[in-house]
Amino acid sequence: MKFIVTLMAAALSGTASAEVPRYETLPDVPALPALAQQGVVRSGDAGIWYGTAGTGTPVILLHGGRASSLTWAHQVPALAARHRVILIDSRGHGRSTLGRKRCRTGGWRRTSWP
Repeated sequence: MKFIVTLMAAALSGTASAEVPRYETLPDVPALPALAQQGVVRSGDAGIWYGTAGTGTPVILLHGGRASSLTWAHQVPALAARHRVILIDSRGHGRSTLGRKRCRTGGWRRTSWP
């Protein structure tokens, strides 16, 4: 009961809501460095954006979830010093278009693993 009273007092005084969520305090993601090449590859009626930087052994960076290639801004310069970095925006994300086909990210089926 004491916990509930303390919680209610904090909520009414405004101290509980005064804290800023941690995700709102993170620094902004910097812009991507200059890319050597960028373009769009057609996949059906969608356009899939790609960009490259650096030379050497290729490294492909594909973002996750609801992100885009912009999330790799910190990694590209370090990797491009020794590798050809290939960035891709998934269908319907970042600079890629969705097209008419429904975008699905779930339901991957295990086909073959070592």
